[in-house]
Amino acid sequence: MRSMSDAELLTLKQKLHSLQDGRQLRECLFEFIFKRTEAINAYLLAQDPHFQLICQQKKSHPARHESTPLNQTELEVPEEMLWLFFQRGAQLPPFYNFEQIPELSLDKEKYQAYRHFYGVNLLQIHQEQILLLVELPQSAKAPTNCEEDPNLLNILNQSALAMQGFELKQKIFQQTFERDKKEGFLKDEISRQKVFIEHMSKLQQVNLKLSSCLDLDSLYLNAVTSVREDLGFDRASLYLIDHSTQSMSGTYGTDVRGITTDEYQANFKLSSLAPLFFEALSNPKQNLVILENAPLYTLKEIVGQGWNAMLILRDGEQAIGWLAIDNLINKAPLHEYQKKLLQHYGAALSQQLIRRRSESDLIFLNNAISEMSDASSVLDVCHIAVKLARTKMNLDRVAIMLSNSDNTKLTGTYGTDMTGKVVDESYYESAKPDTEIMRLATTSGKNYCFMDPAPLYQDAKIIGYGWNMVVCLRSKDAIMGYLFADNFTHRRVLNSGQKELIRLFGLNVAQMISKRRAEEQVIAFNIELEAKVAQRTYELETLNKKLETLSTEDPLTGLHNRRSFEQTLENEWSRMTRLKKPLCAIMLDVDFFKNYNDLYGHLSGDACLKDVADSLKKVCHRATDCCARFGGEEFIVLSPDTNAEQGQVMAKKIQQTIRDLKLPHKESKVKPYLTVSIGVAALTPTPEISTKQLIEQADKAMYKAKSAGRNQIVLAPSG
Repeated sequence: MRSMSDAELLTLKQKLHSLQDGRQLRECLFEFIFKRTEAINAYLLAQDPHFQLICQQKKSHPARHESTPLNQTELEVPEEMLWLFFQRGAQLPPFYNFEQIPELSLDKEKYQAYRHFYGVNLLQIHQEQILLLVELPQSAKAPTNCEEDPNLLNILNQSALAMQGFELKQKIFQQTFERDKKEGFLKDEISRQKVFIEHMSKLQQVNLKLSSCLDLDSLYLNAVTSVREDLGFDRASLYLIDHSTQSMSGTYGTDVRGITTDEYQANFKLSSLAPLFFEALSNPKQNLVILENAPLYTLKEIVGQGWNAMLILRDGEQAIGWLAIDNLINKAPLHEYQKKLLQHYGAALSQQLIRRRSESDLIFLNNAISEMSDASSVLDVCHIAVKLARTKMNLDRVAIMLSNSDNTKLTGTYGTDMTGKVVDESYYESAKPDTEIMRLATTSGKNYCFMDPAPLYQDAKIIGYGWNMVVCLRSKDAIMGYLFADNFTHRRVLNSGQKELIRLFGLNVAQMISKRRAEEQVIAFNIELEAKVAQRTYELETLNKKLETLSTEDPLTGLHNRRSFEQTLENEWSRMTRLKKPLCAIMLDVDFFKNYNDLYGHLSGDACLKDVADSLKKVCHRATDCCARFGGEEFIVLSPDTNAEQGQVMAKKIQQTIRDLKLPHKESKVKPYLTVSIGVAALTPTPEISTKQLIEQADKAMYKAKSAGRNQIVLAPSG
C-alpha cells in the first residue's frame, strides 16, 4: 500500500468537511479503505460497554447503518480478541492483526483463523475509541508501510473526530428537542388553564342566558347552542328521557356542518345506547362518560369517528336527560379542564331544567283544563285525563273510576294495563273496596291518600307492591269517583312536588267531570237531534248521489254516458280555448260485435263491453281523461292537452290492451279474438269552430279504419 500524498490528504479532508451527516462520513471512510486495501468487508465497532456494530459494508455493496449488539450480527470474531484490539490497539499503528498483540500471539493456533482481520483504532475526544475492523481475503498480504504514512494516520483520526462531532450534534439536537418539548407542554398547560378560566367566566354568562329562557323549548335550544358557541365544543345534542317508555327523545342538535337543527322528531329506545352509556344512566355517581375512537352519529346515521361524550343531567339521583357532545368537525382532543367545564355546565343546566319543569307544571294544569274542556262526555274527560297523566306526568299506571250516587259501587272508565298502555276499562264494575287507603282518601281533608309500600291491583287482584295514591274526585260534598296512580312498571320514587301536582290534577278532573255531567243531558238531547237530522240528510244525499250517478254514468260499463260526455266536452273545450292547447278525441268500435252477440249471446256481449271499458280505464288514467260509452258498441275517449301524435300513441295502447284480453271471437273476419277499429282526431279549440267538428273528425277516421279492413287506427287529417 503506497503512502498517501499531501494532495490526496487535502482532497479527502475537503470531502470530509463537506459531508452532512454520519452516514455519509462512514460510507466515505469505507470507500477510502476499499480503494487503499484489498479489503472485502469493513466494520465499525464501539464498546459501550458491550460491543455494538455501528456500521458494516461488503465491498461493492451498499453500507448497512444500524447499531446492533455483536451477538445479533453475522460477524463471528471472538469477543476477547475484539476486547484486546480495543485495549492494545490504541498503541499500535493502523492495520494490525492478532499477531501484534502479545496476549493473542501466544495462542496462534486458536486465532490463526482470524489472521486476515486487521484493526485500526480511531481515537476520539476524551480518548474514546471506535474500532475499524477490516477483513481481507485469506490469501491477501497484510497492508504495509502504515507506520511510515503519517497522512494515513491523520485522515483516519480526522474521520474519527468528525464521526464523534456528528454524534454530539445529534445528542445536542435531541436534548434541545426534549427541553423545547417540555417547555411547549408547560406553555400549553398554562394556555389551557387560561382558557378554562375564560370558559368558567363564560359559564356564568351562559347560566344567566339559560335562566332567562321564557319556555322549555328556548331552554333546550340555548342549552345546545351554548355548548358550541360559548364553550367551544364542536357539536352537541340534547336528549330527554321518558322513563315510562324507556325511550329518549330529541330536542335540538348540531349537524355535520356545525349548524343547530331541530331534532324533535328523533325518538330512540334507551336500550339502543352503547352499554357504557346505558349503565351510566342508572349510576348516580357518573355524570360524564366518554368513549374514545367511537362512531359519531347524526340521529341514527354514522357520520365519522372521534370521542363521544355523554353529559348526564339529573334531578337528584334520577337521570332526566343528557347532552351528547363530540369532536366531529375539528377532531380536537378532550382535555381534563374541558371535562371539568362540562361537569360544571351539566350541573347548571340540570338546575335550570328542574326549575323550568316546575314552572311548566302550572302550564300543564292550564293546558289540561283546556284539553279536557273539549271533551264531549264524562268518559271522554276520563280518557283524556288518563292519557295526560301517562304522557305528560310520566306516571306508570293511572285509572279513573266513577262511583254511584251513594258511593257504594265503582264503574271503570279508562286506565292502564300492567304494561302502562291506556285501555278501556268501562267493562269493570264492583263494590267500592273497603281498604285503608280508600277510607283515608275519602276522609282526608286533602282529598287524597298516599301509601308506600302498598298492595297494587289490576281488576281487583293484587299484582305487586309499591307506592299507591288515591285522589277523591268531589263535586262540592258529593263524591263522583276516584283517580288511582301507582309505580308498578318502573318503580320510580314520587317526590312531594309530583304528589301535589297529582292532587291538583285530580281537582281539575273532578271539575271537568262535574261540568260534563251537568251538560250531558243537554248534549245527549242535542246529539240525538243531530243524529236524526244527520240521518235524514244522509238519506237525501245518498238519494241525490244515486240520481246523479244514474244521470251521468253508463249502467253497464260504469263509464260516462253520452250526456255526461257531452257536458265534459263543453267544459274541456272552453278550458283548452283559454289555454290554447289541443284537445284529442279517440273513437273506437268493437269489430263485428253483432256477430259476437249472435254467437255468444247478449250476456257475453255485455261482459265483452265491460272488458273493453276496463281496458280504457287502464290506459286513460289521467284525472282529466274522460272515457264514455258513445252508443252500442262504440266508445269515445276525450283527452285534454293531447296532440294528434300523443293521441295516436294512446290509441295504440288501447288497441294493444284490448288485444291482450284475447277474448275469443270466432265470427270475426279479422282475427280469432276481439279487435277494435279506432279513429283519432285532435285540434286546438278556437271560438270559430265547435265541438261538433272534433267529434265528426274522430267519427270519420273511425269509419275509415273500419272500411280499410278493421282492427286499425286512422288519424284524422289536421286542419
